[in-house]
Amino acid sequence: MPENLSTEKSLPPKVEDAIKNFLDRTPPNRLSRTVLLLLMEYLIHQHDFLPLDFHVSLGDLSNLFKLFDQLDAATKGWYDEMEGVTE
Repeated sequence: MPENLSTEKSLPPKVEDAIKNFLDRTPPNRLSRTVLLLLMEYLIHQHDFLPLDFHVSLGDLSNLFKLFDQLDAATKGWYDEMEGVTE
């Protein structure tokens, strides 16, 4: 494991509150689908003109989708009463 990842990290309380506030209003599974659809549209229209380092962006997006999956599992049931939300 790289040295900079082996130490315990924490977020400032203000950032933790912002994340919780975001999750109160935004179901992770809906956001995941939205980002995936945007990515697919981008790839469909830009497939011949992708940046040379696009593989780096795909790696970052892969990590983002893994985070969405974890957030979705952790927030099951939170959005049962939100209108227009499907799980």
